[in-house]
Amino acid sequence: MSPPPAEGVPRFAFVGRLSKVKGADWLLRALARTTAPLHLDVVGDGELSDRLPTLAEELGIADCVTFHGWVEPSDVAGIVTQARAVLAPSLWPEPAGLTALEAGANGRAFVASAAGGFLDSVVDGETGLLVPPSDDAALASALDRLADDYEFAVRLGKAGRERVAHGFRWTDHVAAIDALYAEAIAAHQVGANR
Repeated sequence: MSPPPAEGVPRFAFVGRLSKVKGADWLLRALARTTAPLHLDVVGDGELSDRLPTLAEELGIADCVTFHGWVEPSDVAGIVTQARAVLAPSLWPEPAGLTALEAGANGRAFVASAAGGFLDSVVDGETGLLVPPSDDAALASALDRLADDYEFAVRLGKAGRERVAHGFRWTDHVAAIDALYAEAIAAHQVGANR
């Protein structure tokens, strides 16, 4: 996996449903507070599809955001490979935090809300950055830090990739499920033999 581009304005990617709970409007408000030059690629559609471009205009950041709408999965990879980091500013506790693992699998730094599954899938400061939900200043600071420090972003992406490669392999997952079933069967047999 190649590192993100080092030249040009750093790009960041939001890939997801454009809804209130996914925090896309919070992301735009935070982007308006950043000091580093950066560009945001927004991939997805949803209830806020029409509102978000208007909000970007109102915040004065329309030239820093590209709204791609719904994109074929094969084309999402191209957007992510151009990104310095993948963003998931959810305002609700995501149950699994799979977006962090997808970012890691692509060798990209990850910025997310410090809530739900992201607390398990992100090692703050090592594989990504966690920020308090709805905290515009904290999210802006995380974006600025990654925009200003290419090497830090690359380091987070590499660590995320390593974590996914060694801690979230499909074979390990299947083996863990098999072990749970074996344990449940053994416990049932012990109970049946009493």
